[in-house]
Amino acid sequence: MLRKKTAECEMAEIIDHEGRSHLYCNARHSGGHRCEALSENSGLYFDKPQIAPELVEPPLGCQGSVIGFPAPEFIPNDEADSKACGTSLLSPDTQTWLLFVHPTNKSSRRDMGVYLNRSPLHSSAWDRPKIIHRGPSGYSDLAYNGDKDQFSCLMECGKESELEQIAFTSFTLNDVMQ
Repeated sequence: MLRKKTAECEMAEIIDHEGRSHLYCNARHSGGHRCEALSENSGLYFDKPQIAPELVEPPLGCQGSVIGFPAPEFIPNDEADSKACGTSLLSPDTQTWLLFVHPTNKSSRRDMGVYLNRSPLHSSAWDRPKIIHRGPSGYSDLAYNGDKDQFSCLMECGKESELEQIAFTSFTLNDVMQ
């Protein structure tokens, strides 16, 4: 990763459909987009880093937060109370999905968004972001609360500058997928 002039790396574990562990690395990069790499040997070696075209980076870059979580079997329909009535979401290649939180504006640190990757062993598999803060946004930290199937995010944000406050927000996977 160092040869790509990367910094502020974030890591997540991905479990594939055979139960094997892979390490995913997402890094700040000076080229206008985030940089990604996978390791299949517990981090001893990483594959050649790839530019993630869906994950924009502002001109001076910005830290982002990534987390792996168990891929859901179903997302219930709005009217349905039963998982049997929901939409199947099983990924053919992994038991783990990824969320990434980062400013979405390529011109400045603005508009904090949540990106979903349902197939993290393939590069360029990120969905369009769900904006969770409109306006100046900076560094963030993401956590998964499996008991409640909920995500929590701390983020620098404000109205005039991303350094005005550290805000807390929670959301579900359904929120991100809408």
